[in-house]
Amino acid sequence: MKYNVLTLLIFVISSNSFSQIENLNAAKDYTAIASNSPINGSWTRTFNSESNSIKGDIYLYDSWSNKSQIFFDDVDSALNTSKLNYNLQAERFELKASKDSVFIINPGNVRKVVVGTSVFKRYLDPEFNRNSFFQELFLAQDKTLLKKYELDIIVGAVNPMTNQKMKSDAYNVNEKYFVLAKDSKEVLDEVKLNKKLVYSFTSEEYTDDVKQFVKNNHLSYKDDDDVILILNYIKTL
Repeated sequence: MKYNVLTLLIFVISSNSFSQIENLNAAKDYTAIASNSPINGSWTRTFNSESNSIKGDIYLYDSWSNKSQIFFDDVDSALNTSKLNYNLQAERFELKASKDSVFIINPGNVRKVVVGTSVFKRYLDPEFNRNSFFQELFLAQDKTLLKKYELDIIVGAVNPMTNQKMKSDAYNVNEKYFVLAKDSKEVLDEVKLNKKLVYSFTSEEYTDDVKQFVKNNHLSYKDDDDVILILNYIKTL
């Protein structure tokens, strides 16, 4: 009997040790990458879209395999990772540690996050009066064009006769655009992507050149990828 108890005790200790080592290895990339990468945050379980009654996902990117960099205040070097995603529901970046767990990044000392070629920084959201992540689409000398992703739910239709759901509720990603002018005292102005907005980034003397560029390249004033191309062209004038 003593032998069995001893064997069980050794097994438990070994299991706990391996578990701690496993957790340490998982955490190493996120909490102790280097002394000059002061990342901090907390752990939580991974969102499971399959077990959720609402169709769709709460994350911005379809995959967690995103080459990314996280820059911190007062630190020159960045934390490099390929396991990053943006939680639209909670408005936060998360690192995937395993199939069942993610590390929530505390944004308090995060200066910016770069995912691929997209740059995200925190600005004061004028609607909710809180700091949120915005994507920087274009930086001019006197103003910056920003994009904010928001998540809402499209309620599925209900059969009025049976009061039964005919279609499931579904997550929907909304995109809002803002301009931050240098003389605005950090107050964001919500805007629509259109011709008027684009031409506000240039002077009247270049209007014809811009119009010709848009026409030659079959670009749209309402598509943000096209708008970025137009604004980058304006920058060369």
